[in-house]
Amino acid sequence: CGLWGKSPGDLIQAAGKTEWNEALLLGWTHAANRHGDPEWAEALLRWDGLQGGKLPHAAPLRQHVPPERMEVLVLETLKAHPDSLFEEGIDDGHPALGLLSSMRGPWSERLTQAVVRSLRQRITQGASRDRGVWELRAGLKEFALRAPSHLADELGAGWPTDAKEWPAWAG
Repeated sequence: CGLWGKSPGDLIQAAGKTEWNEALLLGWTHAANRHGDPEWAEALLRWDGLQGGKLPHAAPLRQHVPPERMEVLVLETLKAHPDSLFEEGIDDGHPALGLLSSMRGPWSERLTQAVVRSLRQRITQGASRDRGVWELRAGLKEFALRAPSHLADELGAGWPTDAKEWPAWAG
């Protein structure tokens, strides 16, 4: 990066416009994982989130991004993909799910509210996919442990209990 005076994000964007983008991205992903470089890991995960989570071998990069930066990545990914976070199963769904699953510390109010808003949207939309529901319900128990406790009343209210999907999620 210093050689060209560009940030990892700038180089990744430039690589995306070339015929060598797949090779460059894969090489940078392996190098960022091998060397644990947080700046490169964050830039590659940001690109991956914006592209819909299609970068091979991106999951290990998550361990190199500091928690406060990971939260920013999740919120950016949610904004870039406003469809429901819980539309599919954890492994084949929204690109932010993998990022969320890797966050082991407490979540901010903003992140918690964004995740809950997406879940409420998913329940209201209907069209249950039985496979996705049970996988996500298990993940939600982990996610709930990360929510700020002072939001308990707010998070407990406003659920679409009259939605067709509610029984699949409430159990």
